Amino acid sequence: MLDRLIDQLDTLIPFLGLAHEEIFNVIHNDVDDWFSAKQRESIPETYNSYKNQIASSAFLLGYSYFEAFISDLAKKILISRPVLLPKDKKITFGDVLESGDYDRLLNSLVEQHVFSIMYGSVETIRDHFKKNLHIDWPERNINYSVIKAGLIRNCLMHNGSIVDVRLSEFSASYQVGTQIILSPSDVHGYGLELRDIAYDIYEQADKKHFGNA
Repeated sequence: MLDRLIDQLDTLIPFLGLAHEEIFNVIHNDVDDWFSAKQRESIPETYNSYKNQIASSAFLLGYSYFEAFISDLAKKILISRPVLLPKDKKITFGDVLESGDYDRLLNSLVEQHVFSIMYGSVETIRDHFKKNLHIDWPERNINYSVIKAGLIRNCLMHNGSIVDVRLSEFSASYQVGTQIILSPSDVHGYGLELRDIAYDIYEQADKKHFGNA
C-alpha cells in the first residue's frame, strides 16, 4: 500500500517534466498536425498558462493518490480491528441477509464508514485518525502543508481554480478571488511532504494494528 503510493507519486516526476518551455513550443509548432480543431481550443496560448495547467493537473493527481492511500489504510485498520468501528452504527436485517456472511458484512460496514469520513475536510480526516484509529498525523510544517494542499485541491476542483474564503483565511499568501497558480516545484514539494506523512502514519499503523512492531 505504501509502496504503491510512492510509485504513483514517482510517476508524476516525468509528467511535471512536460512543463518545460521547449515542449510547449513543440506543441504549438505542431498543433495543427496533432490536435483536432476542437482540441486546439483548449490548448493554452502562453507558456505560463501551459506550465500552470501541467502543474495543477499533476497536483490533483498526486493528491488523489494520497486520498486513496489514506482511505485504503483506514479500511485495512478497521478490517483487522473491527472493534474500532463506531458502536452506534445500526444495520438492518436486510444488510445481514444481503451480505451472506460475516466477512462480507464487515467489509460493507467498513466501506460505508470510511466513505463517509473521506467526504470531510483534511482536518476532519486527521482528527478521525487520531481519535478513532489512534494514529497521530505528524505535526511540524508538514501538517500545515497537507491541510493547505487539501484547501487548494478543493478550489481547483470546485471553485474554478479561484481562491475561496477558507483558503485565504488559512494562508495569508492567498487572496480571495485570485487565481491559484502552481509551479512544478510547488507540486514536487507537496509530493515530498505527502511521502513523509504517509511513511509516518503507515509506520504507526504497522506497529499498533498490524502486529509488526
